[in-house]
Amino acid sequence: MEKAFQANPGKHPKSDWYHAGGQAKDMVHEGTPDEPLIYHLYGCVDDLKSLVLTEHNLLDFLVAVVAGKPPLPNNIRSAFNSKDACFLFLGFGFKHWYLRILLHVLYQGGGENRSFALEKFDDSIGTFATETTKLFFQEGHRIYFFDMDLDFFAAELRDRFMKKQKHMGQGQVSELPPNAPRVFLCHASENKEYAENLSAKLKDKGIDTWLDKEN
Repeated sequence: MEKAFQANPGKHPKSDWYHAGGQAKDMVHEGTPDEPLIYHLYGCVDDLKSLVLTEHNLLDFLVAVVAGKPPLPNNIRSAFNSKDACFLFLGFGFKHWYLRILLHVLYQGGGENRSFALEKFDDSIGTFATETTKLFFQEGHRIYFFDMDLDFFAAELRDRFMKKQKHMGQGQVSELPPNAPRVFLCHASENKEYAENLSAKLKDKGIDTWLDKEN
C-alpha cells in the first residue's frame, strides 16, 4: 500500500502499527490526502515482535484489543466509532471466526453510513455459512459484500466521485454563516498538525474555529 501511494506524485504516506505486547500510543499521525496514514493493525515488519503470525499471536492480539491493554490510539478508535466513517474492506477474510470478535469490539456504537467489502467467498465454509456471515456483518455493522473485480470497482468509485465533485463545483469553498458555532482549539505544540486537521474537519461540518496559526 505504501508503494502504491509513493508511486503517485505528491503522496507521502505515513505508517504506524499496533503492538499487542508493546507500549500504548495516545495518538498516531492523522492521515491527510497528501499524507495518508497506513495503520497496520496486525503489526508491521518494521517491528518484527509486533507481527501477528501464529494462532498463539492471534489469541494474544484479540485479548489485548478486547481488554484495551494496550488500547488502540485514540484517533484510531475514534475512526472506528465515528458515525460518519465509511470503510472499504479489501480481501479482509470475513469467513474467519475471529473477525466477528474483532469488529464487534472495534465497532462499538456503530456507524450510520454503510461500509463495503470486496470479498470472494470460496466453498470451504458452505453456502449457508457464507450467507449467515454476510447477514451478521450487514445487520450488526452495516457492511455490505460485493464479489467483483477490484479494478472495476475502483474505476466506478472514482467515476462517481468525480461526478459528485463536478456537481458540487470544484474549487468552491462554502462560507460559514455568521451565526455558526465557534470553538477554541487549545493544543500542545507537538499536536499542531492534528489541531490543523481537526480545524479543517470542523469547518467542513459547519463549525467555525479559532486556531493560533490562523489568527
